[in-house]
Amino acid sequence: MAENLGYIKLERSLLDSDFYHGLSHSSVRVLIEMLRLANYHESEVIIDGELRTLQPGQILASRKTITKNTKATEREIRTFEARAQLFNFMTKETTKGNRTIYTINTDFLTVEEKKRQRKRQTSDKGATTSKKGEESKEEKEWVIKDIFAHWNSKENLNKHRELTDRIKSAINPKLEYYTKDEIKKAFDNYDFVIGSPNYFWNHKWPLVIFMQRENGFLSFVDESQPLWNFLADKTGVKPNVQEEDELKQQRKADEKRRLRESCRRQNQAHLEWLRLQSEGTPQPRQVLKDSGD
Repeated sequence: MAENLGYIKLERSLLDSDFYHGLSHSSVRVLIEMLRLANYHESEVIIDGELRTLQPGQILASRKTITKNTKATEREIRTFEARAQLFNFMTKETTKGNRTIYTINTDFLTVEEKKRQRKRQTSDKGATTSKKGEESKEEKEWVIKDIFAHWNSKENLNKHRELTDRIKSAINPKLEYYTKDEIKKAFDNYDFVIGSPNYFWNHKWPLVIFMQRENGFLSFVDESQPLWNFLADKTGVKPNVQEEDELKQQRKADEKRRLRESCRRQNQAHLEWLRLQSEGTPQPRQVLKDSGD
């Protein structure tokens, strides 16, 4: 058996994350084992009879191997996998031959490794890649403009004269979890509730505040049932059976989504602080808070 040399590093943003603080003792052992097994450079392996390249952050391992190395049970490993995927720490792929490939989110790799990855990616980019990146950026710009125009088309919502960078920054994160049509439908629901005397909600927020507040956008997506929740008088009115059965699950999904978004914002802020430190521009660390303006 080959001797394992070297060491692994733990990113501070990982240790400060909601994901890490919710892990049990056995799950922490599994986490360390995952980081130990993860590739930190490209490597070629045979999977299901085919040559495949594993990227940095990818792991080819079975639960049996992880159990042997950590003394964790398969149930504990499954629990870790579920939490890791919920908090976007890693994804899991099962091959045709029933082998498992885990991929750790690059946000949780060490700063040094991410710098090496960015350097490799920059050197590998050609004219075609650059063109595709520009097209993708242009497409996203068009989607944001379409969403902004839809907001301004609503009769009861505050109108905005121009699409500012602040508005773009408020819309952009939501596109990671919702489609353009889902975001526009939330605007429709908000407009309908404000304009109807049957609903008690009457806060007319600007677009930026609506997107950022926890009781804003997330409360008006279809799955949150805004047309029921904001009714002024629910006497004699009940949601249909399907809505009643799914209501609790939808609220749980909203809470999980809020946790994921909060974790992502914390990681981004911490990585930006580390980048400034590495460039020799020390900045005071600040506690990230949801903007209510």
